[in-house]
Amino acid sequence: SEQTGRTYRLPTEQEWEYAARAATSTSRYWGDDPNQACRHANTADETVLDQTDDRRRIEGARAACYDGYVYSAPVGTYAPNAMGLKDMIGNVAEWTCSVYDSNYGGAEAHCRDKARRSSPAPMVLRGGSWNDEPEALRVVIRGSGEGQPGRAGLRVALFTQPEPLKDAKRRLAQLKADEDKA
Repeated sequence: SEQTGRTYRLPTEQEWEYAARAATSTSRYWGDDPNQACRHANTADETVLDQTDDRRRIEGARAACYDGYVYSAPVGTYAPNAMGLKDMIGNVAEWTCSVYDSNYGGAEAHCRDKARRSSPAPMVLRGGSWNDEPEALRVVIRGSGEGQPGRAGLRVALFTQPEPLKDAKRRLAQLKADEDKA
C-alpha cells in the first residue's frame, strides 16, 4: 500500500468466500465431486506415498492422482474458478482479516478492528491446504489457524471505494476548498 498508494488488505472471511465460490452454490467451485480435486486444487494425493519422510506420509484418504508436489505447489498450477482466481481451495489455507467465531456471529463480515489487533483472538483460515483429504476441500472449510504451521498463506485484496463514495468525497473536498477560499 505504501509503495502504490492503493489500499491492499487481507479479505474478510465473507469476501474470501464470495471470491472462492465465484457465483456457484456447490461445495467446491468446480462442483460437488471431490474426485475432481486433482484438476482444481493441491490436495493430499498419491505423491505422499513416495515419500520416505514418515512425518509427511499420509495414510488414508487421498486423491487418486499424482501431482508431484509433496507440499505446496507453485501458485497458479491448477485451473481457475469462474472469476479467474486460482488456488482458492487447497494448496495453502488462506488467512482472512476476520476474527474466528464458530457461531458466525457477524465477525465474518469485518476485519478485526485496530483496538483488538493485539488481542489473542484467533483469525480465520479458509480453503484448506495440500495436507487435507479431497473430501475436506470445500468452499466452507474454515478454521482458527491453530495447528496449521507450514500450511497457511495469504492473498491480499485491493480495496476500492464504490464510485458514489469517491464522488461524494471529491465533492466534499471541493466544498471544503471553496469554503477555505471564502
